[in-house]
Amino acid sequence: MQLKGFIGPSYTLQSTDIECQRCVNLYPQMDESGAGKNVAALLGTPGLREFTVLDGAGHPVRGMITTSTGRLFAVTNTTLWEITADGCKHDRGTLNSSAGFVGIADNGRGLMLVDGPNGYGYDLTANTLSAPLPDFPGGATVAFQDGYFIFNQPNTQIFWITDPYSTTIDLTNFASAEGSPDNLLALLSDHELVWLFGTNSTEVWYDSGDPLFPFARVQGGSIQYGLAAARTPARFANSVVWLSRSEDGQGVVLMSNGLQPGRISTHAMEQEIATYPRIDDATAYTYQQDGHSFYVLNFPSGNSAGATWVYDAVTQLWHERAFTGAFGPERQRGEMHTEAFGKHIVSDYAKGTLYVMDRFALNDDGARITRIRTSPFVSDELKNIFVSRLQLDIQTGVGTADNSPQCMLQWSDDGGHTWSNEHWTGLGAIGATQTRVIWRRLGRTRRRVFKFTISDDCFVAINDALIELSAGTS
Repeated sequence: MQLKGFIGPSYTLQSTDIECQRCVNLYPQMDESGAGKNVAALLGTPGLREFTVLDGAGHPVRGMITTSTGRLFAVTNTTLWEITADGCKHDRGTLNSSAGFVGIADNGRGLMLVDGPNGYGYDLTANTLSAPLPDFPGGATVAFQDGYFIFNQPNTQIFWITDPYSTTIDLTNFASAEGSPDNLLALLSDHELVWLFGTNSTEVWYDSGDPLFPFARVQGGSIQYGLAAARTPARFANSVVWLSRSEDGQGVVLMSNGLQPGRISTHAMEQEIATYPRIDDATAYTYQQDGHSFYVLNFPSGNSAGATWVYDAVTQLWHERAFTGAFGPERQRGEMHTEAFGKHIVSDYAKGTLYVMDRFALNDDGARITRIRTSPFVSDELKNIFVSRLQLDIQTGVGTADNSPQCMLQWSDDGGHTWSNEHWTGLGAIGATQTRVIWRRLGRTRRRVFKFTISDDCFVAINDALIELSAGTS
């Protein structure tokens, strides 16, 4: 029979005796045809391959954008780079600052960059970066809408607009998000609306066409949830998503439905986030691949080496991603994302490397990818059950001519507090597609969870897990 609920999300509660499911570097995909062996499967997350190294000294990427005409720009240290499709980099100018986030927006003719204290303009025709803009009041994030660059002034409620299709700033062209007394942390433009995120509240504004100042607050556009982390808002699946904070607490991921926020994080995820020493340093990006829309939420201070949670808008399920470090799992390497040259480009959070995120890449730039699925409970609290056989329904024959990738099985009879020894079986060398992945005579239990781990460089597609049980004595 099927191991009930095996194809599922990460969902580990504070009490693992209730639930301790994990789904790491695997994501569920539904069978839309309805004619497959199962209603869903688990697929391996994409790997990374190096695209280019922007900064050999190890300075990470501070900002990145693909323009409306398909040109890729990124900032490391003090340098604005343009990167071509072959991975070659070209120095396009120097910023006054060398650290911290750089917001970048495109108006079709040029770029505007903000690094906190300074603003810059980049002419896409002349390929020139301006000196810091005069009379610039400071900018934390920047967006483009209806001909205007829009940016929020750090540590204030104020946001500014430039002259149309220009980086020129009229010192009268500003407004304040004053519905609540909190300061603005970030802004973005979506569906011709400007979302202004404060620490405890959010306001939504639109272009009213007023000649004195064109933007006005939407009626009913005041939301009593702000930002727990300034770099987590994103346009996503035709909506807006962010890691929220309010007067009542923080750590809930919200997604807009019109102007109404809806919770998409789970109790299990929220309990996990609550254990992190801090979450205000969280970052996020979105991407779409194979029909799935993913919101990737990084917590640099999560656990001992960071954590990464990913929401799939199609299945509405969360899974985890992790990099296999020298001392164990770490947060995934990707920090920022852009689509350029038909590729998903991500920056490394710790150094000046850009990667192609590729579902055909079987490792993370040479480092193995550890994929883990921990099942729901198999239990009968009134009597013992005997596990005669356990079979993983997985695509086999995915190794090389002289190597069979391995799958490791462990189990826990105490809610994931302790685990059995490792039990390995092969997935088959290349072409051995009739290989069966089976473990037999696994003993008796009243309640058990199974953990499957694969860390070889191989394609992973898991259709199901099948279990054969027999009843024992009470």
